[in-house]
Amino acid sequence: MKYYLIPLVDSDIYYHCESLRDILREKFPLLARREEQRIDILYSTRFYEPIPKQELNAHNHETMLIYQKENIPMYLIAYGTDELSAHEIFSGEVLLAKYPAALRIRKVTRDSVEKYFKENDYFNKISNFFKHVHVEGLSNPIFDQEPFSEASEVKAYLNGQLDGKPFNGEFTGTLKLTKKNH
Repeated sequence: MKYYLIPLVDSDIYYHCESLRDILREKFPLLARREEQRIDILYSTRFYEPIPKQELNAHNHETMLIYQKENIPMYLIAYGTDELSAHEIFSGEVLLAKYPAALRIRKVTRDSVEKYFKENDYFNKISNFFKHVHVEGLSNPIFDQEPFSEASEVKAYLNGQLDGKPFNGEFTGTLKLTKKNH
């Protein structure tokens, strides 16, 4: 299982055919402008001059406060087994990469995502985010209360009866397993 922390400003990760950056531009225009200003700060010097770290740090701190005020996460936590798609950890919503490196560079450890989750009130923020970006005509995401249970890519072979009829086949996909208390 691979885990990812994906910034909401990422232009190469898509949710329902729209880049995260475009969603941010539409639903949270102030935060989108802040990202453009951050890029301007980064490129405001010549290649041989140092980045104005004090200005950048002040800008990043102010931006973080805006994320807190909007009550949305700066990063989406996602998991997956390939490098072209991932699932947001609470809703299961599919995030698609424009190309494999778009997700690969966002790969982090499970410990990192659990730490980000605990330190950032992630469940409330991601619930609020999806309320704002709900795509018309689609059902609301269903949130998993146990997002860090084990999930594995498996191939299951089935042989037996299905609805009273003989069945023989296979299933390939992700199964999320949790311990059942008896």
